[in-house]
Amino acid sequence: MTTETTTHVLALTPLDLLVFRDGRPFDGAAQIRSGLPQPQTVAGAVRSWLLARTDCDFERLAEDIKRGVTFAEACGAQGSEVADIGTVRFRGPWFSRDGKTPLLPVPATLRGSKQQRRTLFRLDPLRKPLPGWRSGDGLMPLWYRGNDRVESLGGYLTLDGMATFLSGDVPSPETLVPAEALYAEDRRSSVAISPQHLTALEGQIFSVGFLALKPDVSLLVEIDAPTNMPLPEQGVIRLGGEGRQMHMRSLHGPIAWPSAVPREGRKLYVLTTPGLFAAGWKPAELSPLAAAVPTPLALSGWDMARGGPKPTRFAVPAGAVYFVNDPSFSSAAAFSRGEDAASGAGHTLEGVWDYV
Repeated sequence: MTTETTTHVLALTPLDLLVFRDGRPFDGAAQIRSGLPQPQTVAGAVRSWLLARTDCDFERLAEDIKRGVTFAEACGAQGSEVADIGTVRFRGPWFSRDGKTPLLPVPATLRGSKQQRRTLFRLDPLRKPLPGWRSGDGLMPLWYRGNDRVESLGGYLTLDGMATFLSGDVPSPETLVPAEALYAEDRRSSVAISPQHLTALEGQIFSVGFLALKPDVSLLVEIDAPTNMPLPEQGVIRLGGEGRQMHMRSLHGPIAWPSAVPREGRKLYVLTTPGLFAAGWKPAELSPLAAAVPTPLALSGWDMARGGPKPTRFAVPAGAVYFVNDPSFSSAAAFSRGEDAASGAGHTLEGVWDYV
């Protein structure tokens, strides 16, 4: 029996500075720099908040997960109310400047001109390999139309800009949003104090770089929840290291995601959240013609159920682009399967491409 679901959008607005760090020990003389929030972190915080509003037995939940069952299975053993929360699927998070529409990481195949700062180019596959081209995976090289010297782009792209990219065109520079327009680092130093003597402990100086979102910047998360599951309109959750607080409100969804109709089987896939795949840099069943995959992203964190650090895994960063020339491969679902996908990993948009 398939449970009917409703899509909601959650807007998370910080009430304080935030910090997201990996599972490395935090001891004296350490310098910690906050990363950006990852899907598993945000999903875990929202799940915990929802479960706390029920009669969930957290000790039993932790014991079941330690035995090797999935989170959904552990929730399913505690009645329908808790079981519903175990089936909620997440997508995101993404930054937003209006609290309604997401900003997406810039696709890895977009480039900026070094000579003309506001001129953009896009990389697409060549029809034939370049002389001397070698690829162990049989991938075709990516190229662009033009003679400018180009450089990689950082930052984020509006939905309009992503719609243009997915349609096979080059987005306008006005659709690019630099990272510094969304957040900054607030670095603070502290010293450990002896509880007996109330004096500074020698060598116990450490610093933390907190994530400071700009005014009016929030995080958006899209969720699929059982239609009959009550979802509070707003609340306060704790997110990231030190349990920093964020105000959460529920909006009507879903997000109007852009897409484009493929031409002759030439499909393009862009990750909007990091992807975790058994085959490493791509889903096992995907045979791309070409790909632009940035340096792997190390993911870890603290496992509340198991009471210890999560094992470090390497994810494909958001913004990775895969080019497919196969009419039989028809869905982005291959990028978002398994328990990681239920927490928001591997959200993918479909577009089109053409040869250079």
